[in-house]
Amino acid sequence: MDPAPNLILRPHGKLDSRLVPCTGGITTIQLAPETRERLARLKQSPRETYDELLHKLLDLVPTGDEEGTYRAAFRVGLLNARLEIRAGRSVGHEELKRRFNL
Repeated sequence: MDPAPNLILRPHGKLDSRLVPCTGGITTIQLAPETRERLARLKQSPRETYDELLHKLLDLVPTGDEEGTYRAAFRVGLLNARLEIRAGRSVGHEELKRRFNL
């Protein structure tokens, strides 16, 4: 396992939630050891930075569709809804259609 450097990140603008390498002040993120281990297992190689990995994970949340760019609050809601479905606390559209024979 690679050494545990602090993640140094900063927000990339008001409406853009992407993280970019820090060029000014320093921001640190505290992670539980278990969380850091989970992130480390997702890295393609030991040389991949956590910043690169976090960019890939953030890219999994859609930024918009053919109608336009999503607002940040909508993206957060979309992510939370997907997590609710995954945890079994919600029922997805396909499951509802199946239940109602649609």
